[in-house]
Amino acid sequence: MGLCPSRQSHHHQSHHHRKVSAEQSYKAKEDAVAGLGTLEVKRKYRIDFSQQGKLGSGAYSTVYRCTSLEVEREECAVKVIRLGKMAPDELAALKVEVEILREIDHPNVIKLYDYFEDDIDVTPEPMAYIVTEILEGGELFDRIVERTYYSEFEARKVIQILLDVMTHLHDKNIAHRDLKPENLLLKSQKNDHSLKVADFGFAARSHGATLSTQCGTPNYVAPEIIRNEKYGFEVDMWSVGVLTFVLLGGYPPFHNDNQKELFRRIKHADFQFDPQYWNVVTDDAKDFITKLLVPNPTKRLTARQAMVHPWLVKGDHDLVSRHLDSALTNLQGFNAKRKFKAAAKMIITARRLSRTAQPGTEEESAYRLVHVAEDDTSYRSPLPDDPPAAAAAAEPAPDREPLPAQ
Repeated sequence: MGLCPSRQSHHHQSHHHRKVSAEQSYKAKEDAVAGLGTLEVKRKYRIDFSQQGKLGSGAYSTVYRCTSLEVEREECAVKVIRLGKMAPDELAALKVEVEILREIDHPNVIKLYDYFEDDIDVTPEPMAYIVTEILEGGELFDRIVERTYYSEFEARKVIQILLDVMTHLHDKNIAHRDLKPENLLLKSQKNDHSLKVADFGFAARSHGATLSTQCGTPNYVAPEIIRNEKYGFEVDMWSVGVLTFVLLGGYPPFHNDNQKELFRRIKHADFQFDPQYWNVVTDDAKDFITKLLVPNPTKRLTARQAMVHPWLVKGDHDLVSRHLDSALTNLQGFNAKRKFKAAAKMIITARRLSRTAQPGTEEESAYRLVHVAEDDTSYRSPLPDDPPAAAAAAEPAPDREPLPAQ
């Protein structure tokens, strides 16, 4: 004779069945209002919407961990974008970003796996999903400042990788337009050279000097953008020059609390190599920077020309012995300021310029640049006139920062 289930067991099964049915019903209702893009991404990926799975967020988007349900792929990341909150020009820029990422195939550029989009006209809350490889090594600059030893050889290695990426992009007539420390990421926490160029939100196709949008981050932006001129992917090479200066000196070549003065310095390439920090750096490295930070974009080194500059092709031995102790100390202060200093002064400047800037002028260009910076969650305000002191990072910033420790 078989055993009959108890009444309690039957009640438990019935309760569980009702609970599952309720969850299925809720999911069915949720799917009923979801767009086709949302349904497709759910079919192909498991997204971790928990707090632990959240990797970051911006004005219109949040990034989560996800895993593929179709292929055995490494863990990936998905950027979930609320399309309903974006302006028409932002929607157009998103499509350009995705098209460009689809075209790029380089080991040092973040890899796009998939893109899904709801129909914005028929979906109540339309979303877009950009699925990419996951980068868990953090920002390159964060890794550098953790080191106890840093040489010109390590700095050059970064620039060699960056130039290889720029050559790849520019050969495809693509300008990144926002090269800065926040967009230089590492794939792994174990490999210091697994560099990835990320954030192609400002990327655009360029066939000569055909671009006109004022965009970028003030400390890294090229003079032709500030001058409100048509420009091309030469603006990326200016940014490479700025990044090289920062990597070797530990502070940016152009820095000033006053926005107008900052832009004046950039337009005239008004910078210098302070002997206190640059005597240890090779003349080839300084020549490389000088040939990139050229106000006239037609006289600036191209990516291919930069790749064969003497500094890039000279032997490793001399560079390995060039210990950049002062640069590392400066860089620690610069990195802390970049990450923690408030952008209040930039916001005040943006509001003032918004009331006075006339279309088509340099003042309007400055306003647009500052406005981009204000809306960019990764933006950090420019440093004051003097290079940063590492010790100042641990305390509130004074109105004017002291020079680095002697």
